[in-house]
Amino acid sequence: MGGDGTVSRIATASDTVTATIALGDNYYPYSVAISPDGTFAYVSNTNRDSVSRIDLSSNTVVGAIDVGDFPMGVGFNSDGSKAYVANANSGTVSEIDTATDAVVRTITMPGRDVRALAVTPDRVLTAEYTTDDLYAVDSTSSQIFESTLGVGAYGPNSISLPSDGSFAYVVNRTGYVSRLEAPTTPTVTSAVGGDKAITVSFDPADGKGLDVSYQYSLDSGATWNSPDPAVTGSPMTIPGLNPGTTYAVKMRAVTAFANGPASSAVSATTDPAPDPTPTPTPTPTPTPTPEPVTKKVQKAADGKGQPPARIKVRGVTVVTGRNALTNAGQSIRTQVVASLPDATAQGEVRYVKVIRGPQGLVKVRTYGRPDLKIVVRQHAPATSEYKAFSTRSVYVGGVRR
Repeated sequence: MGGDGTVSRIATASDTVTATIALGDNYYPYSVAISPDGTFAYVSNTNRDSVSRIDLSSNTVVGAIDVGDFPMGVGFNSDGSKAYVANANSGTVSEIDTATDAVVRTITMPGRDVRALAVTPDRVLTAEYTTDDLYAVDSTSSQIFESTLGVGAYGPNSISLPSDGSFAYVVNRTGYVSRLEAPTTPTVTSAVGGDKAITVSFDPADGKGLDVSYQYSLDSGATWNSPDPAVTGSPMTIPGLNPGTTYAVKMRAVTAFANGPASSAVSATTDPAPDPTPTPTPTPTPTPTPEPVTKKVQKAADGKGQPPARIKVRGVTVVTGRNALTNAGQSIRTQVVASLPDATAQGEVRYVKVIRGPQGLVKVRTYGRPDLKIVVRQHAPATSEYKAFSTRSVYVGGVRR
């Protein structure tokens, strides 16, 4: 690999090049990783911001995947379903689904110049070249860990580890090699129950040169919980528990490289719930008897709202004037009904006509029938202070009865 944009395949038995695979001009391949089943390889192309896929049965490039800026380190998880690429200039790690050759997640690291990359059973490991820090992503919880690499680390650019991930070596620019190991087991010295909480005291674990924090489990190690903020020393308080309950607590140390072995379980019981304070029986408040409300009588405010004393037998009579109001300020509505003895509806219309004008004006035009009966009804709705207004006036031969 190098500036000529090729990858050389070497037979390890004879240490000879058996194939040269062309990637492309100015690709500047940096790192290669072979899938666990040995069928294909991924190569990072620093000058193309991509990863090439090589079919190892034919030694040909079968695809390319766009990743982050200046990709360098590449690695696979244990079953080969995922691959990871460290993007040095963008400070990210690209997660690739190898079944589809698609980037399914981009993980932002705490630093920027991440070059080295390796994958353990629990972690995706990267190292920042400029600050000598080790970063890791927990493959189960996605929690990100950060730790200094310790004395002698300077410019880490490569991480290598056996298939079981039990330890790793980090190669530094100075030629110094850092060894990474899982932390030891903390020793629990006591567990004391309190108010919905348990406080665990312990002797610290050895982080093997890396920063250490601690997790706890309440279900025999099926799930592990990380306190927030992180606990880096004894004691650890576990809040939010049920009162009067016995818990079996396990602890483990965690570093950026690995999760340490679980401690033996210790039991502790939280304080019982206090006796509930009896709730006093409230004294019922008597419901006050409402004072009877006496409303005022609503009537026409002036002559415009008062029905006429007579209706002309022939001619036009104003029944309700314009803007007729009650003393409550309500508009007066008027209804007029006329009838003749033994007459059809058509005959009634012929001898009387109701004329409605603007602002509530109502007139009646009659045509000379002295036996015409006219009923005038006036009304206005009730208010909070006044009763409803209603009148009924009957006219026969024009005379109000």
